[in-house]
Amino acid sequence: MFLAKDKAVRLLLLILFSLLVSTATFAQICTGPVSGGISVDYDTSGNVYAVRCSTWQGANNACVLVYKSTDGGANWSYLADFHVGPTVTFSHPVVLTGSTGDKLYLFLLRSDQNGMIQMLRFSQSGTPEGIYYVKAGTDTITYFSACVDYENGDHLMVV
Repeated sequence: MFLAKDKAVRLLLLILFSLLVSTATFAQICTGPVSGGISVDYDTSGNVYAVRCSTWQGANNACVLVYKSTDGGANWSYLADFHVGPTVTFSHPVVLTGSTGDKLYLFLLRSDQNGMIQMLRFSQSGTPEGIYYVKAGTDTITYFSACVDYENGDHLMVV
């Protein structure tokens, strides 16, 4: 069991390690374009989740793909995807596992409605469980940050 600050340190080390490894290592996760960003988090069981925004099967449809590694990032498997029609794009993905690691929370910035944040909730096995939207009135959202209360994992915050 790790304390909250230890989790942040482990995640930072994982990201730094990933940057130092050859590009061939990244091909183990997936192939194809990344057109809106990537995000990585891990749960209390040591499973690592990677999310990327892209286009759906070469079309111009917004798509986010979720991958899971159960061996510290050595091997990756496809877990889930979410896609919408061709008039919307996704960017700035943020994946969070919460403190218990039993759910995945995926935040995305949508290009429609002057920027809107969409939150998808998945089970740890990749089953979709809910879609939620965050819209700041008439303001235009161009970037956001999301985090979870790691002490007890029952609060999600979006700024």
